[in-house]
Amino acid sequence: MLFLKVGAPFIAIFLTSVIAWVWSNFNIGIYIGSLPLPSVLVLSSIVIMGVFAISKRLPLSLIVWPPAGLSSLFILTTGLISTEFDPAVGILSAIVYVLTYLFVLLVAIKLMGRSLSLSFCYILIFIISHSMRFPYFELGPELTHSNLVTALSATRSLIEVVLATLIIRSFLLRDFSRNTKFAWYLFVLALSHGITASWEGPLIAGSLSFATSVSQTLRWMGLLVLQLGFVLAVYRMRRAYDFFATVEYVPPNDDDNKAK
Repeated sequence: MLFLKVGAPFIAIFLTSVIAWVWSNFNIGIYIGSLPLPSVLVLSSIVIMGVFAISKRLPLSLIVWPPAGLSSLFILTTGLISTEFDPAVGILSAIVYVLTYLFVLLVAIKLMGRSLSLSFCYILIFIISHSMRFPYFELGPELTHSNLVTALSATRSLIEVVLATLIIRSFLLRDFSRNTKFAWYLFVLALSHGITASWEGPLIAGSLSFATSVSQTLRWMGLLVLQLGFVLAVYRMRRAYDFFATVEYVPPNDDDNKAK
C-alpha cells in the first residue's frame, strides 16, 4: 500500500502521456488547449490532492503529492494556453515555471526547520515529476516507426517512475529527514534523466545529433543544479543570519552602576 501511495502521483502523471498517445493514434478530438480532456481531469486531481496534503501539514506519507501537484499545475497551465508551437508560448511557459518554482522554494525553505536534506528532496521530487511524462512521436520522412519510438520513451519514463517510488518508499520506512542518502539517490536519478531523455526533444524537432543531445543534457543538468543551488544559498544565508543574530548576554557590573 505504501508503494501505491507514494507512486500514485507519478503514475498519474505518466498516464497523462499515455492518454495523449492514445488520443493521437485514434484521432479523438476532445482537447482543451493541447491536452486531452482526461489528461486535464487527471492533472487537476493531482493538484487537488497536493492542496489536500498541504492542508494536512505535509505528513511524510504524502510528501510526494504537493510537489507533484505543483508540477501538474505547471503542465496543466502550459497545456491549456498552447495548441501549437509558438515562441511567445515558450516565454510564457518559462514565466509560469519560475512562478511555480518560487512557490516550491518557499515550502522547501519552510522544511529547512526539519532538515536540509528534506528541503532538497522536496525540490527534487518537483523536478523529477516532469520526467514522468514522455512525448509521443508522429510519422514523418525521418521517422517511420513512431509508435515504437514512443514506446521506448514511455519505457524510459516508466523505469523512472518505479525507481523514484522505490527510493522514496525505502526511506519513508526510516527517519529519512536526517538521511542524506535519500537526497543523493534522487539527485542521481534526476541527473540521469538529462542523459536518458536527451534524444527526445531533438528528435521531435527533427535535429537529432550527438551535439544536440549533449546540449540538451547540459541544459537539463544546468537547470537542475541552479534550482538546487537556490535552496543551498538560502540555507547558507539563514545560517549566517542566525550566527550574527546571536548576541551574548553580559550582566551589568554592580561597581560600574554604583560609580554612576
